Amino acid sequence: ITYLNLGFRLAPTANQDNHLKNWGNSTTARTGVLAPRLTKEDLIAALRARHVFATTDKDLEVIAMVNSSLMGDVVDSSALVVGQEIPLRLSVLDRAEGGAGSVHYIAEVYSDTAPGGAEAEIVEELEFDAAPGTRKEVTISNVVYTGPGQYVFVELQQLTPDEDDADRAWTAPFWLEPTGSPPGTAGATLRIASLLPNSDTPEG
Repeated sequence: ITYLNLGFRLAPTANQDNHLKNWGNSTTARTGVLAPRLTKEDLIAALRARHVFATTDKDLEVIAMVNSSLMGDVVDSSALVVGQEIPLRLSVLDRAEGGAGSVHYIAEVYSDTAPGGAEAEIVEELEFDAAPGTRKEVTISNVVYTGPGQYVFVELQQLTPDEDDADRAWTAPFWLEPTGSPPGTAGATLRIASLLPNSDTPEG
């Protein structure tokens, strides 16, 4: 949050401090990369476009979108006026969650008016449940446009009946600018539908 407030366009990662050859084995933390294909070129393009999320649960997937823009994108805010609601949507899935009862989620939306002022704080919270192992899509209301330079991201908590502590995930921010997307992100947008089951898009 500190570096975002300084004006850097950054996205989160969930990393591991390695001193042995145990990559990915001593932690369930993962960085999710949303790419149309599992190729080196597409993965690098997705990383450059910040189409990522960080999670402490290797099976938890969270995708945030504003209209057709994917988390990490610079959203063209030319048509927005200050105080207008931002159409923020989440798609959440944990294929490994099973058993009886629903999975409880808490989505906290962070927003910063513009770099250089106060750091981002929680402006909206939404709680919802999902059946184990199923995708849940929700719309988060009451997140409003505050002006050029604003950024928005979501921290997600996942609670299951047999867990005391919540798993967490963080989306890459959206940046709202009237000039539109800078070079390198145009054309890289994915749709939630392309990541749904029974599609030809690889997942994982």
